Amino acid sequence: MNYKYFILLLILFVCACREKTPEKSVVIPLKVFSDSVYQDNPEIGFRSKNYHEKLYNALHLTRNTDTSFDLKFTDSSDSKRFIILKNVDLGVLIPTVSEWLKPDHYLTTIEIASQEWNHQQISFSKGETGIELSGGSFEKKDFGKIDLIQNSLGAGLWEVIVYEKKDNQELPYFHGWFELPSAIYQYLFEQKNKLFYKDYKAFLENGKKPAQEKIDLSLLRQELDTKPINFLSLNEYFYPLKGEFPGKMKNVVYPLNPSIIQEFLNDTTAFASFGSVGLYDKTRPHATELGRMANLENILQKKIIVPESSQDTLTEFEFQFSDVNDNRKIRMFLGGVNLKKIPRLTFEEIENAWQMPFGIGNHSFRESYQESLNYSGSKSPYYGILTDEHKNWLDNKPVGIDGSLLFVEKGFPHKLHFLLLSYERHAIVGHYLMQI
Repeated sequence: MNYKYFILLLILFVCACREKTPEKSVVIPLKVFSDSVYQDNPEIGFRSKNYHEKLYNALHLTRNTDTSFDLKFTDSSDSKRFIILKNVDLGVLIPTVSEWLKPDHYLTTIEIASQEWNHQQISFSKGETGIELSGGSFEKKDFGKIDLIQNSLGAGLWEVIVYEKKDNQELPYFHGWFELPSAIYQYLFEQKNKLFYKDYKAFLENGKKPAQEKIDLSLLRQELDTKPINFLSLNEYFYPLKGEFPGKMKNVVYPLNPSIIQEFLNDTTAFASFGSVGLYDKTRPHATELGRMANLENILQKKIIVPESSQDTLTEFEFQFSDVNDNRKIRMFLGGVNLKKIPRLTFEEIENAWQMPFGIGNHSFRESYQESLNYSGSKSPYYGILTDEHKNWLDNKPVGIDGSLLFVEKGFPHKLHFLLLSYERHAIVGHYLMQI
């Protein structure tokens, strides 16, 4: 075959496999659900008394350049009411692969799947550059912030929450659900990662799970030093119902009315499932295997170096769990942690703790838009991974955990608190005090 002809065919093939540039503008309908339909909404009882079920009904999405878009939320019954977010980089809500992991298809797949199937919420507060408001007294006086949410159910299933701010408190005022057009999502994914969307489509859209294989942790970090550390289990106590925990607590199916954390650590624990377009449902409970984490046997603290990290050394913690009969083992690796950036808090302030989902390179569950821009997913040193005793990867969702919290006890710089977040962050299902 003529060499030039072969190159031309190759270029045409690559172009055909890439998603075409999506339309410049699109109108996306917003879905809303009444309390009678969405009875297990954790916001009920914890939202504005002026909650407006049908404040906006459409999103006008306009692409500027590459991953930058203008978002305009409108009310078809009132053309003067709208919220505009200008020049938003929607790429911050798209799974992003660490450059040094791209040669390893297995870890790349875990990274993409774990980022798509975890909650990510970014906030735009009143007064920030790029926000335009128009409407009545709410927009003029009481608007606090607007959040965009990648809701962990699959490619492009997103939400928007508008908050009212009164008496220094921000409460949900409007909540809508929408689906980003597939062409736009695929375009954003390929722009961000320079990978073919079709190769990961099943993991992004259909919930396909990576195979349970041995993880090569040496690709994530280089160990420099390891030492066991002393710790104390605080699972015989409960936790403060602050932040989102009061609303989430009502979606704990079992145990009923728990009074200590240890009551969660068995296989009978269940939570409201999260499905459909993004609704909790107690009638279809999510079973767990939290009995596998009944006993924390050991904690190892490791000094590590992460590829391409600008920080000299970071920390990894390895937690070794077992069930009450010592039959089932779980190893948890929480790495890429910069201890200098862990907040100093009292126990009553745990809603402000360092919070991260399980996965590789994930954003925090909640962050400001500016924080999301400053966070480089392709260069993030973070990883939170579960394995069995042989270091075969475990999916955290069936176990019943979604992420972790860390905070240093205020006034005691060597006391580091580690807490485990349950499936969908409904509860705290582990609390351990480490001496570092």
